Amino acid sequence: MSIPNQNRAFPIKRRKTEDTLVSWDSVTTANGNAGGISLIDSGLIGMNDFITNQVTVIILGGVANLERQLCTAFNPATGEVDFSALSAQIMAGTPYRLTGLMSPEVSVAGLAADLAVPLPNSANNVLMRDVVGNKTDTPVSTVGATASLMAYVKGILNNLVTNLYAAVIPQSNVSLAAIDSTLTTPPNVGPPDAENTIMDLAITAGQLYKIDDMVLKVSSFGTGTQITITLWELLGGSARANYAMTKTVVIPTDYPITDYLNLMDLFGKPSIVGAGVAITAVTDVGNTGVLECTYNYSVAKS
Repeated sequence: MSIPNQNRAFPIKRRKTEDTLVSWDSVTTANGNAGGISLIDSGLIGMNDFITNQVTVIILGGVANLERQLCTAFNPATGEVDFSALSAQIMAGTPYRLTGLMSPEVSVAGLAADLAVPLPNSANNVLMRDVVGNKTDTPVSTVGATASLMAYVKGILNNLVTNLYAAVIPQSNVSLAAIDSTLTTPPNVGPPDAENTIMDLAITAGQLYKIDDMVLKVSSFGTGTQITITLWELLGGSARANYAMTKTVVIPTDYPITDYLNLMDLFGKPSIVGAGVAITAVTDVGNTGVLECTYNYSVAKS
């Protein structure tokens, strides 16, 4: 390709199938910005802006020979074309080319810029990277309009980890062989009587219990014995209350002298979730049989 030796522009070449610029070869008529971020060509004065963000400039002489950048602005009043910095100022008399066929280097550079990780906790909402976010974004749980997807994901995971039920070693072989006929200290007053307590999970601030499985063995009670089994839970405040879950069993009218009862039998529930859960047993005559209980539970923060 010959380099023009005078200040005239080659004709604009366009595709026949698309009205898009293929190339424009010319020579600068004045010095561009000292920082190497523009060129000036009076031959461009008065033209429509076919340049900004869709044309690549290639320098064809001088210190910045064969360097290229994507054009970012065009002033039709002065013929000045702006672009990202080249290695040197583009002086008057420098041949150049404007091409609508973007170079691979510029395409890749533009793509890489769009894919770059945003600053931590950026509130920008322009590119997809702004929506996705930075790995160091602060976790967010409250939905808003400025946080990134990463911040919300971290917030959700933190909540899940905090509130997941953690398995606890099952308690087994709780055996009551000397059951009183009177619950002297019920769970809503203080620690229940040991001889009447099937389960007593401590009241802990912000903690919930989930009883997943419970088997209560009833044995050796005399005929006609009544066993009253009561579920207690923390219902607001700091004191337990009878949760209106009481089961009275008459032996052997309701169940045989030896039988096994589960949560559904006792309270009509497959599991129990609550704070400060306790279960007590009282007989109508006292000390006439044995209650053995096996249960397992998990805990979570409420």
